[in-house]
Amino acid sequence: MTIDTAEFYRQYELLGKNLLGRIERISREDSIILNMKSASDRWSPMECIKHLNLCGEFYLPETENVLSKSPKGSHPIFKPGWLGNYFVEAIRPKAKLNKMKTFKAMTPNEIRFGKECTDLALVQMKRWLDLLEKSKEYNLSKISVATALSPFIKMRLGDIIRFNFHHIERHLVQAENEWKAIESELV
Repeated sequence: MTIDTAEFYRQYELLGKNLLGRIERISREDSIILNMKSASDRWSPMECIKHLNLCGEFYLPETENVLSKSPKGSHPIFKPGWLGNYFVEAIRPKAKLNKMKTFKAMTPNEIRFGKECTDLALVQMKRWLDLLEKSKEYNLSKISVATALSPFIKMRLGDIIRFNFHHIERHLVQAENEWKAIESELV
């Protein structure tokens, strides 16, 4: 499978702007409601956002650092790696979200989260959009970025972008579904 990089950037710029708008909408909601859960075994909308922040604290600096040390030189075609494709397809939201195990380090463990949580999510999403723009100067297939699994397990730059954008999308769907469930219980 190969992807035209112009199409890649068009698709992920649109998705990224959509994700930013959704985070902005969530950030305007009352944090008391965002910290509620419809069931004890579910994450609150704010826990979903906190999880994204924890992941962003790893992937954003890791990706920015790799780019700062990599040679520039774009390429018109992106060839996803098999590992990248696997993770992107596993994380991509589906009609019914499948449960996935979360690393302990990426699990939100505080009781309540305030506005600073959604503020950080907005900052991080803007950084992802900036990183997407900056990545146009690089070969999406040739640069490798470490994953949170291990510094020895790496994915291609294009796959890291795809994975993180779809990971954000997945947890925003989860947060929005939980938000709707909470609101229906409050009515």
